[in-house]
Amino acid sequence: LVHGVAWPVGPHQFQDYLWAQYDEPCVRTLPQTALQSLGYHEKVGGVPVADRMAANAGVLQLVDFLTLQLSKGKPPTKKAPPPCLVFLVVLEFVVVDEAQPLYVRAMDWVVLVMVWASLRFDDTL
Repeated sequence: LVHGVAWPVGPHQFQDYLWAQYDEPCVRTLPQTALQSLGYHEKVGGVPVADRMAANAGVLQLVDFLTLQLSKGKPPTKKAPPPCLVFLVVLEFVVVDEAQPLYVRAMDWVVLVMVWASLRFDDTL
């Protein structure tokens, strides 16, 4: 996007992309996620290990630096409290209660699947 090409030709173009994203408001995980995506596509695309941009020392150092910079001044990630057991039991009773409307049972079932699978809301979309 920065250089007007669909795929970076060299590590410098990927680094330019990371700097462009850093200049915009972005989350602290973006550099590492972009690196993982690049590495995955290079691996699947059959790029030899020695030629992979995701293994380039300069790219790795930049990712570490940008991640550190984006983490400064941010509060640590907080874990969500576990759901109340009574709430889950009530949802289970609603799901098996045939007197309840079908859409209510279906939505409660989706919530239970999310809890059982440890999914976030956007994972189920």
